[in-house]
Amino acid sequence: MSMTSSLLKWITSLFKLRPEMVELKNEKCSTFPLGKLPFLALQEVIRNMDIQEGIRLALTSRKMGFYVKYSRLSAGCPIVTIKDEMSNVIVKLSNIASVFLYNGFNADEKLEKTDKDNYIRRRELAPWLNPTLSTLQNTQNILVQIQNTFKCGRFRLVIDLRCIQTTIKNVLSVSDFQNFETLNLIKGKLKEEDMNYLMENVKEDQDLHILDTEIPNNYYHTNVSFQYMFKFYDIVYEDARFVKIEHLLTIKNNFIISLGKNNLTLSDINTFLKYWINSECDLFKKMTIKTTEEIGEETESNLDILFNGLVVLKGFRFGWESWLIAAKSVEPRKTHILCFELYPEEICLYAHSIEERLLTEDPKVDDEPYEPEFEILKLLEKKKDLEETMRIEENNERKLEIEKELEELDLQLLEKGVRMEQGRHVFGSV
Repeated sequence: MSMTSSLLKWITSLFKLRPEMVELKNEKCSTFPLGKLPFLALQEVIRNMDIQEGIRLALTSRKMGFYVKYSRLSAGCPIVTIKDEMSNVIVKLSNIASVFLYNGFNADEKLEKTDKDNYIRRRELAPWLNPTLSTLQNTQNILVQIQNTFKCGRFRLVIDLRCIQTTIKNVLSVSDFQNFETLNLIKGKLKEEDMNYLMENVKEDQDLHILDTEIPNNYYHTNVSFQYMFKFYDIVYEDARFVKIEHLLTIKNNFIISLGKNNLTLSDINTFLKYWINSECDLFKKMTIKTTEEIGEETESNLDILFNGLVVLKGFRFGWESWLIAAKSVEPRKTHILCFELYPEEICLYAHSIEERLLTEDPKVDDEPYEPEFEILKLLEKKKDLEETMRIEENNERKLEIEKELEELDLQLLEKGVRMEQGRHVFGSV
């Protein structure tokens, strides 16, 4: 066993399950002179620690904090949770565990009965705290220390709306809390002024998730355009009753959109599908819209409303069916085909490029691109246009020409494997 391996084993056993580690520097008889090791040897030891051990080591002294910083341990993407005295910063320890850093004045007392070593309490965090500042300000200090000491991605900010001492404006007025990747608002009720503040202050490249929270169902921002409701990159409105069709018609260049309880009708969704088809830019990668059981049922009458005036192809991928729609414009769009899946509780929309190879349930195997379906949809569009021309054409000679063109299109569709079921075009099978 190498010297480094032996040393690492000793250090790990020393720090593991030792919440009193902050006091190790004062123990003259039992401590190992870690700071006297050559930096490269010490760096190797630190790099083999988990993030919890790294945090506790960094808290022992400024010198150790410096060594930990230059060992470049990864803290992943921290989560900052604002919940009055129980506010904390969470750093992922593994796929199933995390480290929680609490600094509230009463947090130690509330956590006293817990034996979990992954809770780092206020008394241990003292080197990073200012006793004269509020819990919110010290939560900011902990985040900054984590960001300055470890490799970090962008953080997630969670505001528990049951807070009594802290408002959304209090939190988002703190400069270090403004650069989040995702803002989660949970478990409460938003007022109109709260929504206005969010629309005006959350940036376009940030995600906004409003979860288990009531939004005024007649909310309307009088000072900004409808586009502000959907300007964010990744959006979740679990209470989407305020969303109207005019809001949907401002969507562009989003990634994921999820709408929970809403007042949208099948006719509204039909209008939105037409907007997607005719848009010159990409709208989203994935979108889900919660439905009632009655609206979500795949009946012929519901399909007639949803697909009224549209060219639609029923296709099969991954062992289930979906309805496919093609965009009119290929350039400059990157997603040219829309997969529409109708379930009793929600509608799912997925936008794909025709060259995109989709991942199957087996991550090592991709499905074929949607190029064949796209070509079929373009043939169906041409057929629809010719049938419309035929309907209004008065010249008999021209009608005969159109009939021949339609016959040729039908032959091409048949050769590609397209069939008719219940009056709708179908391609492929389960």
